[in-house]
Amino acid sequence: MRIFYTADLHIGHRMVAESRGFPDAAAHDAELARLWDQEVDIDDQVWVLGDISVGGTKNETTALRWLAHRSGRKHLVCGNHDGCHPMRSKAARWQRVYLEVFDSVQQTAVHKITGHRVLLSHFPFRGDPEGDHTPVNRFEEWRHPDGGQWLLHGHTHSRESQRGRQLHIGLDAHNLSVVPQQWVIDRITTGSYSAPPMHQEQLSAQQLQQLRDATLHYHTVGEYPADLPEPIRRFTEEPDGGLLGLIDLAITQARKLDNAVAGNLTDTRIEPSTPL
Repeated sequence: MRIFYTADLHIGHRMVAESRGFPDAAAHDAELARLWDQEVDIDDQVWVLGDISVGGTKNETTALRWLAHRSGRKHLVCGNHDGCHPMRSKAARWQRVYLEVFDSVQQTAVHKITGHRVLLSHFPFRGDPEGDHTPVNRFEEWRHPDGGQWLLHGHTHSRESQRGRQLHIGLDAHNLSVVPQQWVIDRITTGSYSAPPMHQEQLSAQQLQQLRDATLHYHTVGEYPADLPEPIRRFTEEPDGGLLGLIDLAITQARKLDNAVAGNLTDTRIEPSTPL
């Protein structure tokens, strides 16, 4: 039994079909069926991270019928176009319909992969400046905050498959094919974006603040400051993924430790120098 991930099928959606280079939705749906069927066996699991169609009774019924003919045990993490998402007023009614095709339906999920608790959601992290395919970051109330974990998502329709610890498993980033879990494992094991914990040494709160400022400098001008001291420079040699929020958290924890050692547990809050 293998595990696959995918998102943003948009079965029967003419505009998405055309954006993917097809003359019509029928040709699009037939190609998706071919690609799915050549990869997925009957005993495999496929986790669909939302948006099986554009929504609406006719479209969702068509997409569910399409999915019923596909191989594998299917699970849904619902998206904003799925009638079973709790943001929809008739979600309870639609969930019963979806469960005729999917083994499970949920808003979010967690998979344990190579020792990491990996989040599954239709949406990228809350506050992600590139987290939508429109100029406005919609559905913020339904997104996970970035707590330093890995996230599998869809929604963006981007061709970019990875941004930091966010792994985009949508069709548009993977040549319209489902994504094997091994791809996720490879990304996590070879592209970890939690650089500071990879080192044995511990940085002080002041050094972590310097690391944060250096990372912000990098994302502003495209390079790290030339005068960074050791051991901070060694940390910048790891991929950082723009994890200013994670570094802030590390600063806060280090300050708590520093204050505890000094016997001063007053104010351990951090005031970021710029909005994240």
